[in-house]
Amino acid sequence: MNHSLNLNMFHRLYFAFMAVLTLMCSCSSDRPDSLEPHLQTLQATDITRTEATISGMCQTDKATQMPQLWFRYGADESMSERSDVLDNVDGSVSMRLRNLTAGTTYYYMLQGGNGTAVLSGEPLSFTTLPNLQPTMGEVKVLSSSPMSVIVGYSIADDGGDDITESGCRVARQDGADMDGGSEKQITIMQTGSVGADGFFRLRIGNLQKHYIRHHAVRKKQER
Repeated sequence: MNHSLNLNMFHRLYFAFMAVLTLMCSCSSDRPDSLEPHLQTLQATDITRTEATISGMCQTDKATQMPQLWFRYGADESMSERSDVLDNVDGSVSMRLRNLTAGTTYYYMLQGGNGTAVLSGEPLSFTTLPNLQPTMGEVKVLSSSPMSVIVGYSIADDGGDDITESGCRVARQDGADMDGGSEKQITIMQTGSVGADGFFRLRIGNLQKHYIRHHAVRKKQER
């Protein structure tokens, strides 16, 4: 009787062991030989009015071939622009975007593939710096006569866009109205181009005791 019970117990333990072993083998065989590459889009850096650097990285296991990597980007979420295939260093890539528009949001993401499928990282965005007011440089009197003066002035920074107009504002030192009108100051616009020395030149006539201040305009901003 005891011999029969021991034999039944042995059979039960044997079958339980084989079931566990079969389950372990089945789980092991479900793991793929290689894992799909993981693409990660990184935050943009060195952002200016017209440029930015975008970066990303691709992680693979030892059995997976590194895919070709490139970026998609654009001024809307469709990201219609695509870069050339980039050289990677240990799976990391970056590129400098140029000729961007100031104050504009751009979208981008890392992509990769080997011809059969395309993988994508998370789409991210950045915004270029906005244009600023022009910054005026030096102003100086180049020559003068009793009733007129030739003024030279420079523009230190155009604020990131073309200067549409510049000139000098003229006001009387005593604060009185300008001759022939009710205005406290008048603006005399520049019609010539900048000289080789970086200075604009402007002749101002019909002067008595006046104060001169130069100014420049970029689009609707003024300095």
